[in-house]
Amino acid sequence: MDRTAAARELGVPVSAPATLVEKAFRHAVRVRHPDVGGDAVSFRRATEARTILLRPTPPDPVGRVVDVIVRYHPAVRLVEALARAVDRRTAAR
Repeated sequence: MDRTAAARELGVPVSAPATLVEKAFRHAVRVRHPDVGGDAVSFRRATEARTILLRPTPPDPVGRVVDVIVRYHPAVRLVEALARAVDRRTAAR
């Protein structure tokens, strides 16, 4: 089950905050739990959907590489130093 299917299972948006996911999960459990006449399969699906939606999304590896390059590449640092020097000169005038 992916995030979209999990969100559809609980009836929340894919980017829903954890509090909304928990609220939707509690509502689904009250209806789907086998002890109150629900189906065990649908209860397991709701539990799995909650787990998937509350799992933090992994960081984008490409974005991480770009951040490191932008932050530490010597050419970028040189351009930043030049920009600071120009800003100091224009501010002094």
